[in-house]
Amino acid sequence: MERDQKSQRRLRDELYNAHAAARSEGRLPTAGEITRNHIPFLEAVIEETSRCSTIVPTVIRESIVDTDVLGYPIPKGTMIFFVINAEGFLQPAFEVDEAKRAETSRQAKHLYGNWNPEDIGEFNPLRWLKAEKPSRQDVFDPHAGPQLTFGAGPRSCFGRKLAYVELRIAVTLLTWTFELLEMEERLSNLETEDYFTLLPRNCYVKLRKIKY
Repeated sequence: MERDQKSQRRLRDELYNAHAAARSEGRLPTAGEITRNHIPFLEAVIEETSRCSTIVPTVIRESIVDTDVLGYPIPKGTMIFFVINAEGFLQPAFEVDEAKRAETSRQAKHLYGNWNPEDIGEFNPLRWLKAEKPSRQDVFDPHAGPQLTFGAGPRSCFGRKLAYVELRIAVTLLTWTFELLEMEERLSNLETEDYFTLLPRNCYVKLRKIKY
């Protein structure tokens, strides 16, 4: 958000509009107000931040039967690492021979979109929004493109809903209370340390308190 001042200003404006009572009363919105109000751009900012920060670099699954993926044999008991910051996520996807896809894979292709390869590596919350017909209002689309931060399927992270609640509250209160001012590159970049999760190497902020 510090690196994208335009998105930061839009998010703050939309939060102020959505929580007009709190704004007029000169107070912070309550946790109840934050969780009740649906703000598509807030959802988009959270999802795009998660996509770009790649908190968890891989999702791991073990094959329980002999199978193959795109013609490559995968024996039973093989540990499969899904890298979620590679091609298709933060880099343009590579070509796949459709004839090698399983039938179930071809049937599921329409469930998720694909990221525009021209800006796939950039922070852009708008990629998660679509205009709803006939009102043309922005709607958050969780299936706009590939995302595996919390895994997928029946074994996805059981704490996902709680994490989103916490993120909505934290991002709302921080954006409501502070401006995140731009900083020099050496103190604000996307370099990480690889542990069980990816930790930021340079995590500094320069804040300006907002009077509300």
